[in-house]
Amino acid sequence: MRPARLQSRNVLRWLWNIGRLPILLPLVILEPIVAFLLGGLALLGILTTVLCTLIGAPHFPAGTMLAVSISFALALALYEGAIRTLSS
Repeated sequence: MRPARLQSRNVLRWLWNIGRLPILLPLVILEPIVAFLLGGLALLGILTTVLCTLIGAPHFPAGTMLAVSISFALALALYEGAIRTLSS
């Protein structure tokens, strides 16, 4: 019974490697662009929020802007986590 279990593990590992590579390839190729865009948008949003809060801009949605900026940073973390998970 032991060899059949090892054989099924090898088949599953082989299928995992076959399935993950087509997904991983575009993620790795686009990683510099995505990191630049998401990181830049997060930084720009936080700086805009701080600036508009300091000058006291009326009707500026500081909470919403801060939440969107943090969401960009979280999206970047999830993207990098997906690459890390698929590359292992």
